[in-house]
Amino acid sequence: MKKCEIKTKLIDMLDNLFLSPYLQPNILEHVDLIDDLGMDSLSFISIVIETESTFDITIPEEMLLMENFRTVDRIIEIVENEKNFNKSIANE
Repeated sequence: MKKCEIKTKLIDMLDNLFLSPYLQPNILEHVDLIDDLGMDSLSFISIVIETESTFDITIPEEMLLMENFRTVDRIIEIVENEKNFNKSIANE
């Protein structure tokens, strides 16, 4: 899966989770989910669950910190790392 595909799916997912009439999807990639959107523990858990489901990955426990899910770019890195890890295991 290409980075642009991950980004598109992720932004759609976040747009559905935050459901704010004042938030445009094209702005999501530039905001800080904690400082700008007020991500709390409940929305964080929702993001983790939806990310795992959407991208068919399991996020390692050591990555399950709100700080790691602060921006779209950081979440994309996590998804890419897990996708690549899963691919390398499948090739063994």
